Amino acid sequence: MKEKLIRNLPEEDVEIQKGIAADPDTFTLEQFKKAKRGRPPMPEAERKQQVTMLLDKDVISHFKKDGRGWQTRANEALRKAAGL
Repeated sequence: MKEKLIRNLPEEDVEIQKGIAADPDTFTLEQFKKAKRGRPPMPEAERKQQVTMLLDKDVISHFKKDGRGWQTRANEALRKAAGL
C-alpha cells in the first residue's frame, strides 16, 4: 500500500522558508560547497614536529604504564625538564 503524499499549501511554504531564513544554523548551498571535512588546520606555532629518538625501555614503560596519552605525558616531562 502506497502512502499518499501531502503537499504544503503555498502559504505554508512561505512560512517554512521564513523560518529557514531566520535560523542562524542554516547554511546556504554555496557555504556547503565551500565546506571542508575534518579538523581545521592548526596554527604553525602549535604544531608538533615528528622526531625519531631512541629511549630506554624502562623510560617508555614508565610513561606507558598509565595507558593512553603516554606520549603527551612524556612531552610534558621533557618541557618541564627543559624549563619551558
